[in-house]
Amino acid sequence: MPPAATIKKPFNPLKTVRARVNANDGKIQPDALQDAYNDFNWSGIEIRQALLKLNDRYYFDDKQKNHYYNTKPHAAYPAENTFIDYYRAHNLLDGESVYTHFYIREQQTKVIINSFKELYNVPED
Repeated sequence: MPPAATIKKPFNPLKTVRARVNANDGKIQPDALQDAYNDFNWSGIEIRQALLKLNDRYYFDDKQKNHYYNTKPHAAYPAENTFIDYYRAHNLLDGESVYTHFYIREQQTKVIINSFKELYNVPED
């Protein structure tokens, strides 16, 4: 069942996210990097490749093909217009299914990847 407050499109357009990833204007938080290594044996290179393959179609319309899951306000930046976009992607890269979330702070360009892990380790809300 979809989360109660879900909108059907991410706050941070994937076109913008991809441009920032391609420009190497991103930061993978240490926990996200460690989880990606533990779950997939992936480094930042594979994380970036996976981010470039995400689509922004609403997950609950087709859970096997669609990736965009939810958006929530960033609790650490309540005064800013900063939102975290959540993705759940089956068979995204090398047959792996990924859960990730990231954001771009208002007035900044850097994509901050907060989480990147094996999808089946994360229950649906």
